[in-house]
Amino acid sequence: MHRKPRREMGLDRERTINTLSAHMDWLPTFIELCGLRKPELKGLPFDGRSLAPLLTGKEKGDKPDWRDRMILLERGRKGSVVMKEDWRLTGGRLTNRKHDPRQQKNVGAEHGELAAAMKEFSAEFKAGLSATAWKSDRPIYAGETTREPMIHMDGRFWYQAHVLEGPRLSAAWTVCFLHDGTYELEFRRWPPELDLPLDADLKMEPKPGVHYVKGSPVFLNRETRGRGRSLPIRGLKLEVGDKDYTAKAESAQTAIKMRIEAKKGTQRVRAVFVDKDGHPVTMPYYAYISRIQ
Repeated sequence: MHRKPRREMGLDRERTINTLSAHMDWLPTFIELCGLRKPELKGLPFDGRSLAPLLTGKEKGDKPDWRDRMILLERGRKGSVVMKEDWRLTGGRLTNRKHDPRQQKNVGAEHGELAAAMKEFSAEFKAGLSATAWKSDRPIYAGETTREPMIHMDGRFWYQAHVLEGPRLSAAWTVCFLHDGTYELEFRRWPPELDLPLDADLKMEPKPGVHYVKGSPVFLNRETRGRGRSLPIRGLKLEVGDKDYTAKAESAQTAIKMRIEAKKGTQRVRAVFVDKDGHPVTMPYYAYISRIQ
C-alpha cells in the first residue's frame, strides 16, 4: 500500500483545531489518511467522521457541517451528555462551557429551541444504538492479517473476574473467510501472555499493588471475586458451518490449535472445551484465527 509523504498530505506543520470531535472519529480518520478500504457493515453506519480534512488543512471547522455537529457520549451512571460546540446538555440542563466553565447555570429556558434540538438528537441516537449496535451480527474478517483475535461481543468476557472464575458459558462467532484455503484456529483458557496450561489455576507471588489472599490464587483487585480456578479441560469440539471437528489436549498443553479448510464467505463458528468424557466445560475465553498461506 502506497502512503503519501506527510508534506504532500498537509501533515507537516502544527495546527490548532478547536472543532468538536470524539473518540469515534479516530477510525474513519485513520481509514482516510492511510488509504484503507472502509468496511461496509449492513445496518451499522459509522457514528464518527473523518478528521482528515481538518488535520490536512483542506477544511476549516467553522463550516456549518462542522459547527452544527452534535455528539452524544455516555458518562456511566451519570447518564449521557449531548455536545454542540460549547453547548452541553446533561440531565435536561443546558449549559455553555465558554461563558460558564463550571457549567452551573441552566440556560435552557433562554435557548429552548437549541435544547429541544439536542434532546431530539439524543433520543434518535440512542434509538439507533439499541436497534443496531451490540445486537448486530458483526463478522470477524479472517484472511487479511496473520493472526486475528476472535472477540466475544458479550460484555461478560470484558470482566476479568469471569475469566478467573471460569463459569460455564457458550458463545459463537460469525467469521467471514476472505479467501478459500487453510485456516488455523487457536483456543486458550488463559491469555497467551501467561502461557499457562489449559487446566491450570492462576497463582502468583505477592506484588505491590496486587491484592491477594495468602496461599490462594491471585485477586486482580478488591472487587474481583474470581480466584483463577482450574478447569478439567481435556479437549475441544468445534463447529464451522455444517462441519464438526474434535481435538484432545494433554494436561500441560497451553492451547488447542486446529486447521480447517474453509470456503470464501461467512460461516458460524462455535467452540467448547470438553472434559475427558466429552462433556462441555466452558467456551474458550481467548481465541485466534489466521490464514495459512
